Amino acid sequence: MTVLKGKDDMNLARMLVVDDDAASCQVLAHILRYNDIEVDVATNAHDAMFYLAHNAYSLAILDLAMPDVDGWELLHAIHENPATASLPCVAVTAYYDPAVAVEAENAGFVRCFPKPVLPTFARDLGEIFS
Repeated sequence: MTVLKGKDDMNLARMLVVDDDAASCQVLAHILRYNDIEVDVATNAHDAMFYLAHNAYSLAILDLAMPDVDGWELLHAIHENPATASLPCVAVTAYYDPAVAVEAENAGFVRCFPKPVLPTFARDLGEIFS
């Protein structure tokens, strides 16, 4: 089992959560902060791109179903930008099924998680970096 380390583990120093649902943002941020991971929260793609332009992140967590610019489009924008092209991104979605997970991974997400996320979410993220 991978043990998730927080600020002292450079791989997991800071994450960006992007979700239009305030409750989801709160849950995700709480789980990550509980595990000593610094978190910034954006409630839309425009704000996410601002954060990405001004901060370095080890991972971005993107909701797939957001209004205006969804997580799929945001992932594409992240990968098209040379400054963020190598940023690993995971998807979260309330519309999870195995086909969506495969589609997400084929699109470039490193993993897809159902919402609501489980309390083991931070540990699961840690396994991505191991």
